[in-house]
Amino acid sequence: MSEYSVFKPKSARGMFVDYPELKTLKAFALLRPEEMLFVWYLACESSPLNDKNKELSDRDRAQQSIDCSYLAEGQKLITKIEIDNLLDGRFSEKMSAAIEQMEKFKVGPRIRAKQMTEKAFDNLEKILDVDVSIDDDMTKHKAYVDIVEKGLKIMPKIVESIEGGYRLTEEKDEDEESLTANGTSLIDNWHNNIES
Repeated sequence: MSEYSVFKPKSARGMFVDYPELKTLKAFALLRPEEMLFVWYLACESSPLNDKNKELSDRDRAQQSIDCSYLAEGQKLITKIEIDNLLDGRFSEKMSAAIEQMEKFKVGPRIRAKQMTEKAFDNLEKILDVDVSIDDDMTKHKAYVDIVEKGLKIMPKIVESIEGGYRLTEEKDEDEESLTANGTSLIDNWHNNIES
């Protein structure tokens, strides 16, 4: 699995609170929070259930996605018929659209965009960090002032892009888990379901 994750569930408040921009996408706008979580676990490239080292069948991945979203900590936010449909890959139109949209989110281009943005910031810093006092040529001073003006104008956008991080979460600690609907970790939820 990648050392980064995209739109990783962060809190029990739900993915729409953690990432409000998800609600602005047509494919996700009609989803309930538990449906959004199901879609992330099932379809996101960086979901722990999509780890290429784990050879899960589609049905097993769907079951674990259900466990993490609809059945977390004894909650039952889904009917038996709905569970059977999800396990058999019979998705509603809105769920199919959401899964298709989630599959489009790729970690690799986001990592590259983040790195390029950071490099652009570093380069802009080098351009602006010039000692103009060593040169008395006023035309160079004017050109420098123009560059500074443009640089300062775009710097907030660059900083905003860096801080937004392209919605990447760096997997710094292997103990850090994706969270289920109630805020428990995936592994804790799995153990609780086995013990039940």
